[in-house]
Amino acid sequence: MIIKHTPIFSLLLLVVFIAGTKEKRYLKASALQQNKIEAQLYKIDTIEVNIDSIIDISGEYELIKGRSSMIDSDDYVIYKGAMVIEKLSETDFGFYYANKIKELTPTGHFGIIRNFKNEFHTLRICNEKEVEGYSNENFVKGVYLNNQILIEKKGDLLTFIHYGSNFRSYALYKKKKPEADFYISVLKTLKKNKQFYDKFLLEYKEAVNYDKSKLEIEFVFKRGLWMSKHKHNVVDGILSYTHTYSKPSENEGFVKQDSIFNNALINYKK
Repeated sequence: MIIKHTPIFSLLLLVVFIAGTKEKRYLKASALQQNKIEAQLYKIDTIEVNIDSIIDISGEYELIKGRSSMIDSDDYVIYKGAMVIEKLSETDFGFYYANKIKELTPTGHFGIIRNFKNEFHTLRICNEKEVEGYSNENFVKGVYLNNQILIEKKGDLLTFIHYGSNFRSYALYKKKKPEADFYISVLKTLKKNKQFYDKFLLEYKEAVNYDKSKLEIEFVFKRGLWMSKHKHNVVDGILSYTHTYSKPSENEGFVKQDSIFNNALINYKK
């Protein structure tokens, strides 16, 4: 049977051809879009570090001014304080500090921070209590990125903004002169926090030297943040867990305060 190509038939062929072309373009666009999405959720197995771009923040510091702020609460002025930061590697720094608020007992904190892609993050240690399904004898500890420490450095001056979901601790420090000493009222708390820090340092050293045959650590870009994904090899297979945290900008109540305090570094005059 011979089919005659009538105008109507030719029009139908044209419609089918255009529809097919649009579908191919759609599929191609969808594939490109998928590749774009996958590119945003990529991983890195090794961290390429530009050593020259990493700020050396190590040293002994004394407080110039500080403030502790909480949502729906009064601010507290920190009028005395001291902090020690030591360099542990090209990217990692250990710290411990003590702060004194009037009429309150001095408080302090300690930890390890890492310069990851020019942002400072506190490092925490993954343990078997955080993720279900691990047995103590099979679990391998590893470090992971946690909340940022917002740090700016200008000569001997350093701003150190430590934050959580509902608080900010602001501190402007200057490097302590060799002949000077810390305030007696905060020195005891500082030494106590050094003991806690030294103990944590042992755990950190174990975690950064983890058994790579039993644990794989990837860094995944998700929700605008670099997060740590741990893959633990266990008897029944692989258990994966992505450690999450919040970013400073998620709490808009502190954005203005962050800016004001960082200006104190820029405009500080000795």
